[in-house]
Amino acid sequence: MGHGPGPVSIPAGARPPRREGQRAPLVRCRGARQEEPACCKRRRHTCGGRRGRRPRSGRGGRRHTAPPRLRAHRPRPGRGALASGDPAALGRGIPCAVGRGVGAVLAAGPPALGLARLLARRFRRRRWDWWTLGAAISLSRAALRIGFPPDGGAARAERTRGLDLRLPDRHGGRAGRRAATGARHRRGVVLRRLARAPPAAEPRGHARAPVGRRAGTAGGRLRAPPAAPRPRAADGVPQGRGACAARAAAPDREADGGRRPALVLRRRCGPRPAGVRPGGQPRARPPAARRGGTAVSVDGQRPTRDVGLYTDGSNAIRPEVERVERGSEITGERTVRVDACVIGTGAGGAPVAKELAEGGMSVAMLEEGERFTTDDFNARPRDMMARLYRDAGQIATVGNVPVVLPLGRSVAGSTLINSGTCFRTPPPVLEMWGERFGLDGMSAAELDPYFRRVERIQNVVQVPAEYAGRNALVVKRGADALGWSGDFIYRNVRGCVGSGICTFGCPTSAKQHVGITYVPLAWNAGATTFTGCRARRVVTTGGRVRSVEALTAGGGRLRVDCDLVVVACGAIGTPLFLRAQDLRLDSNELGRNLSIHPATGVRAEFDEDINMAEGVPQSYFIDEFADEGIMFEGAAGPPDYAAMSFPFSGERHRDVMLRYRNQSQFGIMVSDTSRGSVARHASFVQIRYDLNSEDTATFKRAIERLCELYWAAGARAVYPPIEGIAELRDGDVSRIRDHDLDPRELTLLAFHPLGTARADARPGHGVVDGDLKVRGTENVYVADGSVVPSSLGVNPQITIMTLATRLAFHLLGAPAPDHEPEPEAIARPRITRPHALTA
Repeated sequence: MGHGPGPVSIPAGARPPRREGQRAPLVRCRGARQEEPACCKRRRHTCGGRRGRRPRSGRGGRRHTAPPRLRAHRPRPGRGALASGDPAALGRGIPCAVGRGVGAVLAAGPPALGLARLLARRFRRRRWDWWTLGAAISLSRAALRIGFPPDGGAARAERTRGLDLRLPDRHGGRAGRRAATGARHRRGVVLRRLARAPPAAEPRGHARAPVGRRAGTAGGRLRAPPAAPRPRAADGVPQGRGACAARAAAPDREADGGRRPALVLRRRCGPRPAGVRPGGQPRARPPAARRGGTAVSVDGQRPTRDVGLYTDGSNAIRPEVERVERGSEITGERTVRVDACVIGTGAGGAPVAKELAEGGMSVAMLEEGERFTTDDFNARPRDMMARLYRDAGQIATVGNVPVVLPLGRSVAGSTLINSGTCFRTPPPVLEMWGERFGLDGMSAAELDPYFRRVERIQNVVQVPAEYAGRNALVVKRGADALGWSGDFIYRNVRGCVGSGICTFGCPTSAKQHVGITYVPLAWNAGATTFTGCRARRVVTTGGRVRSVEALTAGGGRLRVDCDLVVVACGAIGTPLFLRAQDLRLDSNELGRNLSIHPATGVRAEFDEDINMAEGVPQSYFIDEFADEGIMFEGAAGPPDYAAMSFPFSGERHRDVMLRYRNQSQFGIMVSDTSRGSVARHASFVQIRYDLNSEDTATFKRAIERLCELYWAAGARAVYPPIEGIAELRDGDVSRIRDHDLDPRELTLLAFHPLGTARADARPGHGVVDGDLKVRGTENVYVADGSVVPSSLGVNPQITIMTLATRLAFHLLGAPAPDHEPEPEAIARPRITRPHALTA
């Protein structure tokens, strides 16, 4: 097969022939000691010169020659050919075996031109090979599937003709100057003046508070000059009510902490007449009477179905001070003295710290991550994954099927990135705990006051139908057609506006994660949070822990002398931390019995407009098959989140994403009987989990039933998460029913790891006892998901907060909070029996 004409001989010092309108780039050729054409940057020199170092020979050396079968070439085109956007012109300057492939790829449109430019530079600077070419073509094709038009860019160029597309914020104001002077743009084209005046700017209102009816916005409020450092006592604890604390920032005033004012994500709209409500917003109801910061009805119940309580954020918790010590500022040795040290500030650590501080103890909270506010959220999943998630959300189990296990790493832990779904522990599960694990003190009646207290502080209310989003309403339509049981989810929110990005940082501080509820209440009671501090070692004396040592982000060391230690590092971190200590544990169950509540999702395409990006992502649940261990819950998300989860590539992926607004997605969670383990091997943490045959069969039934629901709702196509069955049409579910499902064919995630330091009244079967004290120690307790002895079948955050609150009351010797108001209504999934497990 031919490869074009033979080499063109160019005498030293001569220039290659220049086509009209093209400049031949020149380089300094060391061999000829003069300027030579661009072909000297190739390893195949036709000018007689030599570029760079002397050719190596012998062992490990390679001559400057062209790759086999591609010696024949012609001089490369200059920047003009690249800037012209003509694939044929670019292909003429590349060996024909390459030019045809690259030209065909570039024909897909302008987005590939930048990659082609890099490809050309690669050819000029290094010896190109098939790997380089294949990678570039693959990346070019990958760029095509994210939504660029297949018309070669002609339509887009026609639409943008005469427009200066550069952003002033990104180009520093240079766009306007260059356009005015007619200077040559870096792409080699001259910007023309607009044929008509640019349109007037859209009217913009003043920045408003994150929630519609909140009082006191951050914008326009000047910060006071920093106060002089307050004196410290000998024990190192800040003195005074406002010591070591910035100006208090409520959720709607988080920008007062030394950062720019928070900009709230909201729809752009013009001014509206007075008295006209935004579209879809219900008429505000008269507020109920307040008692202790919570709305209470005349009969003593706490309302949970009032739309106003869901959308009104004016009653948000506002800290009087922010007692935060940043580990990045601790560069030397530091010692503090407190009554209790809480390691972790998530769903378990924050509640126990708050209750202990309000009970009169001095408390220090150690947090490995940093504190984030609405100023740090930009609604871009790819950015938020790297910022808010541990290891950028790339933690996964090993076993017969990989399961992605996203975990939070910040103040508030995983509550900052969860969907805010709130379920109490099902009573049959609590009864099973008493029978199999001897946990009689955790019955439904015993935990009820603590559940009520947590739900009041977290403001657990039901999602109104008008805020649920079209994704939930479509699924509800299918469930109603089949007669399945379901309801709108109860969530911990204040002032929700349905931004649709709960798992990437709520931009309005409406989701009541513990970082804006329990942690501020702990600050008000005198507790201090040390961020960027990773606990590494506990110091024991005579069987009691006397202090906790931590490494700070600033390279220093923090020593916390204390009488009480509460470990709340999560179901993955707690067993690793306890295993690394010199503690005489009485159980071999540490790090074992891991349940993760595995999940997956089914997608469907409709003829109607749905737009999953609008509304609450997880706002509806179906508990028709809860006794079988199956729960269906919402799993909507923004387009880039959906793009990462579709099992397609290339043009197929692009076509599916172009129909994003017509797609729906709903989640499946299985109450697993499989069990895993967590262990550290040298510096590597291994999370081992194998999905057993029983759970695999449960997933198969769940996927089949959710497909049936989508057909009943009027879907045009259904996409099950099974490898080999990418798409179903015409109401077909027989392919799933007849398929012999293997665990490796599933695409799974998990968000609820539990049980790695489980509670058990029997010494040899649990790591902690019924009071959550670590066996073999006198003053070490655990308050996180690791103590939960079994899979719950529901989202566990309320269970973890309730057990942590119960622990704090036990440590204080206080009675149960029976005065807490009863909720008007609460979610009670139809779970009448627990699932089989190994005790």
